[in-house]
Parts: sequence; structure tokens; C-alpha cells
Amino acid sequence: MQGTGVSILIPCFNREPFLAEAIESALAQTLPPTEVIVVDDGSTDRTAAVALEYVPRVRFHRFDTNQGKSAALNWATERASGEYILILDSDDVLEPDAIAVLSEYLDRHSDVGVAFGHASLFDNGGVIAAKHPITEAVKDLPGQHDAGWIRFERSAFFDATLERSHCPMASTMFRKACLDAVGPHNERVRSGQDWEMLVRLAARFQFAFIDKVLCHMRRHSSNLSLSPDFELDRHQSQVHLLDSILRAVELTEAQRRRIELKKTAAITAFAQALIRAFRPEDARRLFQELSLETRLKPSNFVWYAASHLSASTLRAMWAARNRFGPDFGRS
Repeated sequence: MQGTGVSILIPCFNREPFLAEAIESALAQTLPPTEVIVVDDGSTDRTAAVALEYVPRVRFHRFDTNQGKSAALNWATERASGEYILILDSDDVLEPDAIAVLSEYLDRHSDVGVAFGHASLFDNGGVIAAKHPITEAVKDLPGQHDAGWIRFERSAFFDATLERSHCPMASTMFRKACLDAVGPHNERVRSGQDWEMLVRLAARFQFAFIDKVLCHMRRHSSNLSLSPDFELDRHQSQVHLLDSILRAVELTEAQRRRIELKKTAAITAFAQALIRAFRPEDARRLFQELSLETRLKPSNFVWYAASHLSASTLRAMWAARNRFGPDFGRS
């Protein structure tokens, strides 16, 4: 049953080197959370062992197999008891006053569904950006300014969110009632699920922003979003999440056209990735979903032609290109 306070949700997969720091930052809040829920999404390293060291200060659950971040978040959200939810990626770190700043604002503004702050970017070498450049852009959106907060004009913020997420997840607090109202994370989407959820929320609820760094986002070589092993998942997820937005969100004609163009680009990129993975038949099926006369750009006809080759032919061409150089076969 939903109560008061804040539930911090930490989904994790193979985050042994970073998880302890994330959990420590959650437990060290000046306004303590009601609970911290860690969900291990089938890790193959010692992530679970790290999390177990914090039980019973945290609630812990482990999936036997990797099911994706969306599944982990849905498991935790369904069981969260807090009135507010904060999602902390397992390689990021909270500022000590993150909960206090965000929850105090939501307490005072019952009509605001989501409150968020700024984030810095860092890696092993130190600070990359004192303030995330994508989030910095929201300060140009129309809204009411009050004591360091911007209460956005809803249609303008929704339109901006259709382009990309501007909310660093670890510095974003949601009313659980709002998450319940828009439904669970899409488990077909294994990458980009945060943005898709934010689009659904921005279509229905008021967002507010404070120009204060509330979390630190880590950049490292094992970020799932940067891993080539997840390339096909990323492209497929992009198609699924754009489909979801087109089905689930009320859009103007201009907005719908923008999302349809994004979907066309996502399908094309997915097809190209499949060809690079020597799966031309799957790529050909994707190209056939597009209207070739109106949607396939001339620059993509080479990829379309490649989708009609066999996998063995593609492998041979790739081997020859690697052996003789990128100009092999050009007239």
C-alpha cells in the first residue's frame, strides 16, 4: 500500500565496481528515504554479493536471468511503499540533499507530478561537465520562475521531451500515483525506457525544475548504452518505444509526423545494424516495412541492396574489405 516518504529504486546489472557507492549515497541522505530497493537483473559478477552486504538497510531482490531494466523497475515500483519514487542508476551518485530538495517541493505543490534537478558528469579522471548540457537547455523553455524553480508551460515541455529526455533520472522524483496512472515501463524496450516513460508522464502531468546539481552521472567504458554488444537491442528498443509513443500518447499532427520520421530513421538504423551482424533476411523484412518510394533515402539504397545478399556473401565482402581496405570493390 502506498504511504508517505520516498522509495529509492536501484536497478542493476553487472555493477559490482559501482553499486556500493550508489547505495551509500542513497542511505546518506539528509532526509532519509522510506526504503531503498535494489533489484539485481541477473548479474553474472558479484553485484548481488555487494547488495546483500546492505541488507536489511535495503530491500533486495534478484532475477535469475537478465530481463531488462524495465522489468527490474516494474518489480520495484509495484512493491514501493513511498508516495514519491526516485530511480537511481547503479553507477550514479546522489547529492546528500537530493531527496530533501525534491520532496519538499512536491510536498508544497500538489499539482506538480514530477520534480527534477541538474546533474554533473564525471569519469575516473574527474568532472567532465559541471552541469549536464542536455538538462541545461530546459532553462530556455517557457515557464514560471520562483525561488530557483521553473514550473514549465506543459505543452512546451511535452514538445521538448518528444525530442529527447531532459531529466537526469537520479535527480528526478516522481509521484508514485503518476507512475501508476501512466502504466508500467515497457518491457519490450531494453534501452531508452526512461525517455519513453518521461514522454508518457509529460503528456499528462506538470514538471518543475530546480537549477541545482542533485546527482553525479558516471561515464565509463561499461555503460550499457555505450556497449557494442547492445547495439541490436538499442536499435530494436528505439523502434518499440517510438511505436509505444505513437499508440499511447495524444499527439498533434506535426508531433505525430516528427515521431513517425524518428521511427523511419530507427527502422533504417536497425536494418543497417542487422546487415553488419550478417542477418540480411531480417534487415530485408524491416526495409519492406518502409514505403521505399517516399521514405527510403537515396543514401540507404546501398543498404537496401545489401539486404538482398546472402549472409555468406556479406561475410566474404566484409573479409575482403578488411583485407584490402575500404576502397575494395569501388569503381
